[in-house]
Amino acid sequence: MKQLNLYIEQGSDFIKNIILHDKNDIPLNLNDKTITSFITEGLSTSPIAEFIITILDSTNGLVQIQLPNSITRTLNGTCYYDITVVDGTIVTIGAIGLIKVNFNVL
Repeated sequence: MKQLNLYIEQGSDFIKNIILHDKNDIPLNLNDKTITSFITEGLSTSPIAEFIITILDSTNGLVQIQLPNSITRTLNGTCYYDITVVDGTIVTIGAIGLIKVNFNVL
């Protein structure tokens, strides 16, 4: 699992490539796995959004995460996220961290 804080401009499209790691910091093999993500306003609150995830290199754990501007405009302050990799009944957290939202002042 990699802890990675993200910085997002409120109201802008967000795209970032990241490598998902296991607890030993080894890139996860994503072949035949399901990847999910959740964004919350607090550590134990219900999800308010999720990333669009595209696998770029399944053998080396490389994914692209995206949020359209319609979602980023609804984010406020600091949020939390995780990206999980599911293989049958085994769930691995591939990335976790804070999302810090930079407010656009017009």
